[in-house]
Amino acid sequence: MRQNFEWKVKKSNKTTLHLVCLMENCTWKLRAVRRDESTYFQVRSFVNEHTCPLEEIHRRH
Repeated sequence: MRQNFEWKVKKSNKTTLHLVCLMENCTWKLRAVRRDESTYFQVRSFVNEHTCPLEEIHRRH
């Protein structure tokens, strides 16, 4: 996220958050679930590797 990549929300509700890269075939994703009744989310899965084509990164991100 610090590298200014764009992401979109694939699923979000009171208990689940699933973010993916804006590019369709990119492997970057983050999945988190809310811990019990708290306001905090726990990351369950995080793939921090963008596989976006270089020309798409400069044009879209």
